[in-house]
Amino acid sequence: MKAFSAAGITNRIVVLFDNDTAAREATRALETTSLPPNIAVRHYPDLELLRIYPTLGPGGLASLNVNGLAGSIELYLGEDVLREGQDTLTPVQWKGYSEMLKQYQGEVMRKTKLHAVFHEKVARCRADSDALKPTD
Repeated sequence: MKAFSAAGITNRIVVLFDNDTAAREATRALETTSLPPNIAVRHYPDLELLRIYPTLGPGGLASLNVNGLAGSIELYLGEDVLREGQDTLTPVQWKGYSEMLKQYQGEVMRKTKLHAVFHEKVARCRADSDALKPTD
């Protein structure tokens, strides 16, 4: 962003960050930077699914609101991708603490598997457009 701004690029640019602690730290550093009006900085939106989401921390499994704390791209690939069975969502594991923001940073577990499931879903939908209808 800073390079585009410094280079004088006038195209409209949308910078899209995750909805997590690490992204909030990165954008907080931009608060002192004057970006031109053609550059918009945004985060993924809060999701209803993430308001009561399984997490794994030192105290074991607990359901918490992970919006703003652990909303990486994987949590936006669809509830069907995140499900590990009929009733279980892939948990978020708490990884670290941000002193700057006074909040934890979480990361969804088994990212490689989630990516593979998502790519399978995309392949199914490309092969059969009717597969899009029931897909999240």
